[in-house]
Amino acid sequence: MVLRCLPLSAMTDMLRDGYNETRVAHGVSADGHLLEVFSSPDGTYTAVKVSPSGLACVVDFGAGWQMRPRVIDDTTDHSGPPI
Repeated sequence: MVLRCLPLSAMTDMLRDGYNETRVAHGVSADGHLLEVFSSPDGTYTAVKVSPSGLACVVDFGAGWQMRPRVIDDTTDHSGPPI
């Protein structure tokens, strides 16, 4: 895969059509950009950073992506007054 930038819709189409990858995770980085991870059933993945203007740039890619169940921290003290 050649590292490049595209509008987000074009990037999503390219990853779906070319690599069978779909969006599986996302989050907002400290600099205000969106980080999205796309992966395929075969475990290939691509990490994409999306600017506020919608320009999506590949920042990493590889193989062996695994989704792990989300663990809820049940050690939080909930004894305070209700909100």
